[in-house]
Amino acid sequence: MTLSWLTRWRCRKLKDRSSSTLPFRERSQSKERIRRSDLRRGRRIAAPAVRSCIAAIAAFSALVFSRAPALGLSPFYEYAVIAHEGMHTGEGEYLAGIKPEVSVNEDGWVAFIATMDPGSNLFAGQAPYDAVNISMSKGSQQFTFPQINNHGVIVTRELLSGNSVVRTWRLSNPGDFTLLASTTLSAFSQLTLPTIGNMLFPNSDPIVGFLGREGDLPFAYYANDTGYRDMQDKVSGLSGTVLTSFRSMAAATEKRTFVAQYSTKSDNGRIVVFSDPGDEGLWESTLIATTVGSDWLNLGNTPGISDNGRVVAFVGEHRVAGPGIYIAVAVGAFRAGFQLRRVFGINDIIAYDENGDPITFASFEFVNRVGVLHQERGSPGLKDDCILLVFSATPIRASRDNPAAPGRPLLFSEKRGIWSLRVDIEEELRNPPVLQYHATTPVPVLQEGDVIDGGTVEGLTLYDPLSLPAVGSDGAPHVPQPGDHYVAFSALTDQGVKVVRGARLDTDGDGLMDHWETTGIDMDGDQRPELKLHLFGANPLRKRLDSASSSRWIQAVDERVRPVHSAMGGCYVRRGAGRESGWEHGNHAAH
Repeated sequence: MTLSWLTRWRCRKLKDRSSSTLPFRERSQSKERIRRSDLRRGRRIAAPAVRSCIAAIAAFSALVFSRAPALGLSPFYEYAVIAHEGMHTGEGEYLAGIKPEVSVNEDGWVAFIATMDPGSNLFAGQAPYDAVNISMSKGSQQFTFPQINNHGVIVTRELLSGNSVVRTWRLSNPGDFTLLASTTLSAFSQLTLPTIGNMLFPNSDPIVGFLGREGDLPFAYYANDTGYRDMQDKVSGLSGTVLTSFRSMAAATEKRTFVAQYSTKSDNGRIVVFSDPGDEGLWESTLIATTVGSDWLNLGNTPGISDNGRVVAFVGEHRVAGPGIYIAVAVGAFRAGFQLRRVFGINDIIAYDENGDPITFASFEFVNRVGVLHQERGSPGLKDDCILLVFSATPIRASRDNPAAPGRPLLFSEKRGIWSLRVDIEEELRNPPVLQYHATTPVPVLQEGDVIDGGTVEGLTLYDPLSLPAVGSDGAPHVPQPGDHYVAFSALTDQGVKVVRGARLDTDGDGLMDHWETTGIDMDGDQRPELKLHLFGANPLRKRLDSASSSRWIQAVDERVRPVHSAMGGCYVRRGAGRESGWEHGNHAAH
């Protein structure tokens, strides 16, 4: 099997897209250079015609959410079904089943496990229905817990006849693996739940964390960044008692940082950051939240951590602040202190109904992962940075009817679904200056009852769901703008499980999604775009619209949006301009 098309991508030159020709991970721009570049781009945006377009898009946002559960999908995302149960690969392999855990990296590759006859295999795909067998196993072993990093290294756990191993695999060389831990070749009696971090260079060894048990001893947490079997550090004994749940996630390899949630028979869970930034084998733990002797009533099972190890995100229920999405943010290492805040809660508004009454979330999902990205931009520190979150939640009721498709909701249904949320960190003009966290209105990605690739969604799973896009949907290098991301998940449908990747990309940073500018915006969810922006001069590689074209576009938007935007109360874009979002619980020192 050949991966020549992967090689072709690495040799492809960027044409007419950006001044940068390097993927995101290879760029050496400092934050100050990014800031100056943004200022220059801002001057170009300031042309009157384009300023009018940006103003109009805020109003148009309310209508382009138009979603018909039986027909269309969220217009904010460009979807790709990477694989589905019952398909044959290009090599003729039959995928009898697909396990729910999927992972995405910055090149848009999605890793997943497919069950076959007699066992299972690790697959990865970048384009629709084009999955590649990475493990190439012919045996009956069962692969689980795949996670892919930005250099195409994938970690898995395998089970065979009661024995387990943790290995890493190379996307560029299917069949090639590195064995890191084994129950038959070491003192481990059980191995499970591996996670992998990104690394700086393609040929370096990534950090891999995993849960292991020696003999009859309680489970402990381990880390291996040597690339050799049984050369791991023991990170933590996890309180030395019987675990009832455990999940972890790694930051970048050079950060040597993990977040973990675990619970025992005596508590409902705690969230801890483990770190050894000095690479001395002296792992420290920082307690983020615990249900023991505190105001925390419940904590989500699967927290997320940003690649730079500075933002932890989780679902929680606090006695004072209530249920919601919470983040812990550290300027440096967590052990030096962090800020804990709720960015979106049970009473925060996501839309208004036809009577002008607010709609909020009824509940947040405590089992699915909360994915998190931290885009560092602008000045040193947190100023001008952007945090992206993805989570699972259920609204209290459906949004108002779609005026273009009566009987179907305009924005979202009342069912459980995946949502994304952007949080901008801005400095308010005070003395001394104060950083404020502004959350935009959550965007629905996919909900139960929606139809994707001909199948009605019955369940959704988030495992390792988010990545900044260094490569666009077309395979060309991409410099991420604020808010750009890939989101990947598995969708259980009435046709079986599907592996889905959603792309939200804005190459030229003009506020219009790339797929809006190429194929148009589908306002009523019938898969036939009503507003074809390319006919008005829109181009995903160019911010400028000529004055005449932009005027026609604004008029077309205004005719469709004005009644809807009035009913929505203008609530989209930001939940309160100039108002800090959520609840904050001080500055925590390390525990």
